[in-house]
Amino acid sequence: TQGDSFADLVERYQLGVVVPYQNEQAIAHSILHLINQPMQLQQMKQNVARMREQFYWKSVTVPLNQMIHQLSE
Repeated sequence: TQGDSFADLVERYQLGVVVPYQNEQAIAHSILHLINQPMQLQQMKQNVARMREQFYWKSVTVPLNQMIHQLSE
């Protein structure tokens, strides 16, 4: 949904469609649009595949682990 940091990522890297919060019509419209635009949907899937490892726990916890390690020295 619009207004959060993931919405910015979704738009910037074309990972999906950003819609207004609790706007059922916008969600339905976006779903129908993507059903009718299979090439765009496929591109979004490929974009997600390229970015997904950045959001695995093993990746997102690296800075935290580094900080803990530095504090324990």
